[in-house]
Amino acid sequence: MKRNKLKTIFRVETVLLEGGRYPARKTCTMQYGYFTSLEKAKQGFPLNGGLYTKEVLFFIVTEINFDQGDINWINFNSVRIYNPESKLVDYIYCDAEKTYHGRPSERIKFRIGGIGEVFDYFENKTRLGIVAKLPYTEEDVAKFHRDNDGIKLTMDNDKYGICFLDNGFKLVTAVFVMTPFKKVTKLLRQKLKAKLELYQRSKNKRG
Repeated sequence: MKRNKLKTIFRVETVLLEGGRYPARKTCTMQYGYFTSLEKAKQGFPLNGGLYTKEVLFFIVTEINFDQGDINWINFNSVRIYNPESKLVDYIYCDAEKTYHGRPSERIKFRIGGIGEVFDYFENKTRLGIVAKLPYTEEDVAKFHRDNDGIKLTMDNDKYGICFLDNGFKLVTAVFVMTPFKKVTKLLRQKLKAKLELYQRSKNKRG
C-alpha cells in the first residue's frame, strides 16, 4: 500500500459583510472547504463569490498540518488573504520548524498613522483603527533570535499595534489589517488621529 506523503492541507474561508457602518461592521465567516494544494484552493474562489448574496470582502486560505488543531496560529504553516478578484493581498508563513522570521520591509504596507480596517476573526466584525506600531521586520526577528538563544518567534508574533476608537491600543494579526473597503469620513479620521496622539503621549510619559 502506497503511503500518503501529503503533510498539509489548505482551508478556504470566505468573509462576507453582514451590515453596519463605520467605525465597526459585522461580518460572517463561511468555511468553504479543505484542499490538497494551494492551486486547488484558489480554483474555488470564483465559485465562492457566486454562491453568496452578501458582499464578499476577502478570502482566507490557511495551510494546516495534518493531525493538528486548526484554531491556534502556532500550528499553522501559512495564511494568505485574497480579495474578491482572487488577487493575493497579504500573506505570512513560517519555516518547517514553525519559526517566524519577520516581514520584509516592502511587505509592511502601513506606516505609523495609517488607517486600516481590521478584521476580528473571533468576534466576526471589522473595525477602523490607526496604526501605532509596525510588525517585526526580518532584521528585528534575526536580532531577537540572536539575543534570545533558544526562544523562537511564531507566526502569532506578526502583528500591528492599532489604536481603536472603542478600546484603546491592541496588538492585532497583521494579515487582518487591510486598506478600508470604503471611504472613511474626515471626522472619523480626525477621531482616530486623536486616539493615536493620546496613545503616543501616554507612551512617552511611561518612558
